[in-house]
Parts: sequence; structure tokens; C-alpha cells
Amino acid sequence: MRDFVGSDLTYRGVPSVTKVSYAFGQCGPVQIQLIAQDHPGASIYRDMYAPGEGGFHHVCALVPMPGWDAQVGRFAEAGYSPAASLTTTVPAVYFDCRDDLGHFVELYGSTERTEGFFASVRATHETWDGVTDPVRSRDGTAEVRSAP
Repeated sequence: MRDFVGSDLTYRGVPSVTKVSYAFGQCGPVQIQLIAQDHPGASIYRDMYAPGEGGFHHVCALVPMPGWDAQVGRFAEAGYSPAASLTTTVPAVYFDCRDDLGHFVELYGSTERTEGFFASVRATHETWDGVTDPVRSRDGTAEVRSAP
């Protein structure tokens, strides 16, 4: 997903339009999200890494929507305020837990639709031959890249 903003994106409580690109992969039972911010602007990604730098940024927990408010409340009660939030088809909120954990924590709403997306990433990994079409768009087609 290139140049993604989402709806109602905030950074540190202020509306934001900073674009990022996402790629999803799978390593056994663990899903991995690769994130690139090529556009200027403040973000939780720039809070940790300057342009050209990279590394581990956050863990994500899928939260069933009936328990969403309670889970977000637990982080607030523990003294964490949202560092960023947005809506895709569900809400997502990132808490800055670097002082205690060394990284951010993302809570992402879990619905049948989001579970289906993550299951499709997992299934694509499980059936991939390790060579053919390593980069694909969300619709499953190969992404053709020109040489640099």
C-alpha cells in the first residue's frame, strides 16, 4: 500500500496528512509489516528513525471491537497517551511505550474483514514458492518495478 494516510490520522493529538507506505510479509506464525516514510512530516516513525534509518518500531495487538474501549483504557490507565491514531476500516491507535519497552504498541481493531486480510497475507506466504512475484499489490497481482 503506497502513500497511505487513512482517515482521521492524528500525530500527538494534531491532525496529520503524513503519508507512509506499507508492505506485509509473514515469517511462520508472525506477520511482519515493513513501513517506509518517503514524505516529509512528523510521525511516530520519525520519532524513532531519521530518513534513511530503520529498525524495529512496534508490535501490534488485534483487539476485537467489543473490547476496544477497555483495551485503549488500560493503556491510558497505565499512563500512556495515544501517539498516533487513524481509521482504516477499523480504528488503530499507537502508544509510545519506548521508555518501558523500547518500542511503540499498536492496537488495531479486529473484525471479520481485518481477520480476512491478515489470513490472506498468511495464505499467500504459505503458498509462495519463494521466487515468483515477491512484491504484489493488494489485489494479488505482481508489482512490476523498474531498475533503479
